[in-house]
Amino acid sequence: MRTIKFRALSMCKGERWLYGDVRHYNRNPKTEKWTIHDPYTGIETDVEPETIGQFTGLYDKNGKEIYEGDIISLNPRNHKPLIVFWNDRMCNFLLVNDGSVVDIYKDDEDHYNIIGNIHETKMEDKK
Repeated sequence: MRTIKFRALSMCKGERWLYGDVRHYNRNPKTEKWTIHDPYTGIETDVEPETIGQFTGLYDKNGKEIYEGDIISLNPRNHKPLIVFWNDRMCNFLLVNDGSVVDIYKDDEDHYNIIGNIHETKMEDKK
């Protein structure tokens, strides 16, 4: 069974990525907010909703956790960067770039290399 957790960029200045459980509060559109709750510290922090990404359960060749929104390369087989995304229809994570879609496999973990993410890295810099 894989670990279910999320990451997102904090709305607080000076803080970066937060990891934990995602929570959504929607009393009305004016007070809607998303947070990440750290289960170890109990701290809940407001996050930028468009940056929320789920942990895939996989790791790259350096042991880094792979999240939805990460940009990875499949060296040495493929030098084009691929973006990790969740496919609702198929209920699984996939890799995509320039219209091509590739399944993400645990057997390929030793080939995955995280080279950035869609929120902080321009794809033009990685081509």
